[in-house]
Amino acid sequence: MKRMKSFLSVVLCFIMVALLVGCQDYAGYTGNYPELFSVAVNSVPNAEGCLLGGEITHQPILCFIDEDDYSRKMFVYSEIRDPNDPYGSTYDNRLIYLLVCQASDDEHAYYYKDTNIVETIISDFSTRIKYGGMGQVSSIEDPLKDFSVEMIAKLKTDNDWNKELSMDKCTKVKIVRKK
Repeated sequence: MKRMKSFLSVVLCFIMVALLVGCQDYAGYTGNYPELFSVAVNSVPNAEGCLLGGEITHQPILCFIDEDDYSRKMFVYSEIRDPNDPYGSTYDNRLIYLLVCQASDDEHAYYYKDTNIVETIISDFSTRIKYGGMGQVSSIEDPLKDFSVEMIAKLKTDNDWNKELSMDKCTKVKIVRKK
């Protein structure tokens, strides 16, 4: 009986440690562009700010693409789930977004609401996506592959690309690393 209690105590301690380690809170976006992350999570419909699935929460895909003469930034963002993740199979998001951030300062990012984003379905995502490990940003090979030249040109036109900034047209959001 005493031996059984000792065994159960060890098993119980092991389970508690496993639960505590496995349930760590997601620290948030750790990449170099928190201003772009902030614009994305406020622009992308139903954005989570991470790739949820299974036991690991991955960083979202966020790739800087271009900057205009007035420091606007164009970037790609996605929360594509790993198709091999059995826990992520109920949420099949294959959308990838191209966005524009008009400006940013130490505390805020600015964008044109409703015209700063275009979306498309990503092709070959199972071979083009590299999921980051704990604390590493996920990436995508050839991020503009699925966006047509016309889509990119319209996004630039709608966001006054290479024209003077119009801050009065902007929506202001606080820079965050976690939604």
